[in-house]
Amino acid sequence: KDNPETYVFPKGHIEAGEESWEAAERETREEAGIDAIADTYAPIGLTTYLYNGEHITVEWWSGLGRHVIPQEGETRRIRWVSWQEALAQLTYADLRVLLHAALCHTESEMDEAYNTKATAQSTEREENAADTGGLGTAGR
Repeated sequence: KDNPETYVFPKGHIEAGEESWEAAERETREEAGIDAIADTYAPIGLTTYLYNGEHITVEWWSGLGRHVIPQEGETRRIRWVSWQEALAQLTYADLRVLLHAALCHTESEMDEAYNTKATAQSTEREENAADTGGLGTAGR
């Protein structure tokens, strides 16, 4: 995890009450400093590995990065590279397969996922404001 020569994608534990795609968005924000919206139609793949004697399964999601945000507390170096360089730099073959899968998503599919999610979040905010009788804001 802390090896600076190991290049991987952000990942982490799912918190209580969180869907796996929500965890993917949160971990991407926390570990890479990218505010992203996951394409919630379906994950692009699963990987399983052994870590400290425990079998870990990771559900991977593609997404659309909206903007970079400041990150705090992460020790891993972040690099911005082209997808071609990412394929060369990724340490594990299964992550290269996942990158290929993510590249198969067209821009229009990602735009549709973003618009669907933005509409759902807006509707949820309106419903929450109506339920509480006040005006509230929620952000991601």
